[in-house]
Amino acid sequence: MAVKAILTEDEFTALPEPLQEHYAKQSSGEFRLDVTPTGGLQLENPTKLKTTITKLTKGQNAALDALRQYGEAQITADSALEFTPALTPDQFSKMEADLEAAQKTLQQQDPKQKISQAVEEATGKVRRELIAAHQAELKTSQEAAQAATAKLRTATRDSLIDRAMDQASVQGKSLLRPVLERVTGYDENDSPFIMNSEGEVDYSTQTGKPKTYEEYIGELKAQDEFKVLWGADPASGAGSSPGQQTKRRPGAVPDMPAGVSVVGM
Repeated sequence: MAVKAILTEDEFTALPEPLQEHYAKQSSGEFRLDVTPTGGLQLENPTKLKTTITKLTKGQNAALDALRQYGEAQITADSALEFTPALTPDQFSKMEADLEAAQKTLQQQDPKQKISQAVEEATGKVRRELIAAHQAELKTSQEAAQAATAKLRTATRDSLIDRAMDQASVQGKSLLRPVLERVTGYDENDSPFIMNSEGEVDYSTQTGKPKTYEEYIGELKAQDEFKVLWGADPASGAGSSPGQQTKRRPGAVPDMPAGVSVVGM
């Protein structure tokens, strides 16, 4: 099933209990997917980054309009920083260096043209750096969300398998689990289903709906070679004397007979 980053209280309440533990309640009353921060980055709203880029662009346009209106032929690093939004120290240093280099040639070239070019280049670099940082943060958040989705998908499958084996009173759970995991597929919503031999949804002959783990376990129980999963003795093989049986401690699950597919999954 698809995973939402933020849930309302009603959506959170409707989740299966094993999935609820992966969400944390916020002060706003919403429930946010609990993603472990990686490399100093975490699942956050990118609105602030977009706002910063917008302010930077508006500052550049305002500076150019002011220069055209008053016909200024000089611009200093200080005046440029007055309309620049909050940047890191390294970004300030790069912008200042670019503007100082541009000033050295202003007297030999068209001032307005050179100023426009210097401002555009300096602010363009900062804008590209901010966009790159945003993209890196977004990629990290997406990877974290994908990992959380895989974890939730596995938890959903295991919860359904555990419930089905409990209802069927399976004694050899550790032997049956890999069989059920191997026949499990996932649809476009990451919901688990039982696969047939073609890797497609296996439909129940009784209901016509996708087969459940309970129905699949019931089919296995009806087969002699799987009855050992419920504590039954395997059929006597060739070479066994009449009445000869394998002794084991009370409550122990007998060994799987040779050739049964669940061994070695």
